[in-house]
Amino acid sequence: SSLKFVATNGLLASSIGGIAAVTASSFSGSNVTLVAQNSTIEQSGGVVSSIALLGVTHESSPGEYDDVAIWLLDTNVVVRSTGGTLTNDAVAGTVLAGSTPATLKVSSVAATLRQSQVEVVAARPTRFACAGVSVDETHTMQASASQWTIENTTITSTATSTTEASVGGVFTKGNASIVRTCSRFDTLALQVAGGTVSGLSVGGIALMSADSSFDGSIGTMMNNTAISVTTLSASALAVAGVASTSANYTVQWLDLRAHNSTVFINSTAASTAVAVLGV
Repeated sequence: SSLKFVATNGLLASSIGGIAAVTASSFSGSNVTLVAQNSTIEQSGGVVSSIALLGVTHESSPGEYDDVAIWLLDTNVVVRSTGGTLTNDAVAGTVLAGSTPATLKVSSVAATLRQSQVEVVAARPTRFACAGVSVDETHTMQASASQWTIENTTITSTATSTTEASVGGVFTKGNASIVRTCSRFDTLALQVAGGTVSGLSVGGIALMSADSSFDGSIGTMMNNTAISVTTLSASALAVAGVASTSANYTVQWLDLRAHNSTVFINSTAASTAVAVLGV
């Protein structure tokens, strides 16, 4: 509470109130709770890689958790890598990536963003998860339940390209098995602008790569929410839906609802596999 943390020359394999496991290390825990309130967390400049800001990042590292609960309340998080790269970064979310295949098992994971502001400014953000899940190829995530809640929050991302990103949803180029994933957006303002979008899930399931898969169920509710995506072209873009470029997926049940909400997608070139409140 009332913490201000500022880093100005890049962060590599770093944890700020979260968990960052790298280089084939393993991590396990039970009843993990991560909380930030009335706090400012800012990273600017340099290269940002494998950073956990109140989130969980596993790079080439297996892990097993019985329960993970994440809370961002009245918090301002800024991740800025001007002219550089932003890779494998979790803000109240979960990222699984790296050159060595690994499996992350979670009985349940839940994150709540309330009255918060998240800003991402980078040349090429890759595998960025904000209250969501991003799984790289050859990796596997298994979970019984995931719950993502975003209320009265603004999230902005400005970049020359956005790749393998998730906001309150699941993106995978690997394998994801989540028995029940639920997302609830209430008065969320989300803006993604610039370049191309290759894999973005907003309260949905986005899959890329013929070797990737998803097995599970999804329920999403959007209320008083405004989502804007401005891009040159988009592929595997899911907004409260399921979008797949070439992957296999099995959905046991699907419950997608929206009330008093707008979704604006502006693509100057042809886009593929775009799903809004559908499959």
